[in-house]
Amino acid sequence: AVVLVEETAEDMALLQSLTPLYFPRSLREEREAITALPEEVGNALGETEVAERKIRISKLALRQDDSEESAEALTDGAFAMADGDFDAEAVRRLACNMSDACTPSEAERAYVRYFKRAENEDFREFDSLRFVYVPGKDDQGRSIVVFSCALFPGHASADQLLLYLVRKLDPVVRQKYVIVLLYAGMNPDAIPPIELLRELYQIFELVYRNCLDQMFVLHPSVVFKALFTIAWAAVSTQLYRDTVYAHYIDELQPYLDVDQLRVPEYVVAYDRDLQAQRGKGWDLF
Repeated sequence: AVVLVEETAEDMALLQSLTPLYFPRSLREEREAITALPEEVGNALGETEVAERKIRISKLALRQDDSEESAEALTDGAFAMADGDFDAEAVRRLACNMSDACTPSEAERAYVRYFKRAENEDFREFDSLRFVYVPGKDDQGRSIVVFSCALFPGHASADQLLLYLVRKLDPVVRQKYVIVLLYAGMNPDAIPPIELLRELYQIFELVYRNCLDQMFVLHPSVVFKALFTIAWAAVSTQLYRDTVYAHYIDELQPYLDVDQLRVPEYVVAYDRDLQAQRGKGWDLF
């Protein structure tokens, strides 16, 4: 155990307010720390560190009898020879998005920037569309995330959509969750911009993949199955094997409480038409 002692009540109050930021004890405190702390809070020891200002020993300062190996060990070649624009590189790292990040730490900083920006945005218009929503948890305690493909506002700003998805999903994806994809009514106008897909893929790889436990796809088309096979087999073989294709709503019942999903009416109507065709012997699957 760690016991902290302060001489005054004021110092103790200050310590109590700052400690959760640097030593979060819960997911809620971790999210609060992300929004309250600056992006750069030092190295692993909490020390302020600016890479460009580290002292480097130029090769010109080495003794003549030093070996080439020792020169390389003591210098950063590019910096010692004054190659490159270090100010421009610093600006690039601060402004880059996740798909342009050169290192995992740059990608993490980009995600934190998205999260902070999303906290200050007004997303009531996107909320009203209900193209992504979380109806609750299943009987295994996994959060359920529902995507309605036909309602996706593909015409909207890719940047705003990205921020909205980050704010909507970040509270969910830190623990086990499942995705239910409602594919009925999908049309070209609802296809997300390519830059959004590229950035979402990077976010998924860094943040969202580890806790995604299973995928359910309702009313998948043949084209979707083919594309899904190509894309997901490369991402997670286990997840691909566990994906459930449900051609009718009632096929989801063994896995999820269908009433809990609050499936949109247009999907229910689409399913009724398919069920009627199945009753006539026109099973399309």
